[in-house]
Amino acid sequence: MIWPKSTLKLFDLFQCQDGAPEVAAIFFLGDRGVIMETHFFEGSSHGLEIPVTAILRHSLDLLCRQLLLVHTHPTGNPHPSVRDMDTTRKICISLRRQSQRLMDHIILSKERYFSFRCNGLI
Repeated sequence: MIWPKSTLKLFDLFQCQDGAPEVAAIFFLGDRGVIMETHFFEGSSHGLEIPVTAILRHSLDLLCRQLLLVHTHPTGNPHPSVRDMDTTRKICISLRRQSQRLMDHIILSKERYFSFRCNGLI
């Protein structure tokens, strides 16, 4: 499900309550890191499908310079799953081909977070 950004507050979206669905936000950034657009996605309490092809296509349409991906792990463990790692790798490789980049992929849990960039994975 994609929500219009006007109906959400990021603070509420990323609360990571037990049993809540995983949610993600993709920030499309232009020059100097200015947010051009934000798209939100909702999964289930067991996972989230990130539409990689649609995101890549839209980043080209916008002519953005970089993307920031943030998503939740309501279970409390912010470490990336194999699926998270694969998705991030696919996005990075494809963005490089488009002369764009993934600024970071941050996974939030209730009390901790995991940054792909800070952990040397981007």
